[in-house]
Amino acid sequence: MFVVSMFDVIIEEYRKKMIEVAAKDGLVSQRTLEASQNLDQLLNLKMSEFPSGFYSKELSPFYKNLEK
Repeated sequence: MFVVSMFDVIIEEYRKKMIEVAAKDGLVSQRTLEASQNLDQLLNLKMSEFPSGFYSKELSPFYKNLEK
């Protein structure tokens, strides 16, 4: 059984948003670069070891940026 965490859902939303921005603004635009860097930060967080409870405190700023 495969379990998808909220963390994975947020990463997938960022990935989709980055693709949308790249399609609209181009692969080398500032917005695409920023979206890519945000996604990289999320992926780095996922790959690192961190204490429980970290998700809600640390990811809320990232999630709010999806609406930009």
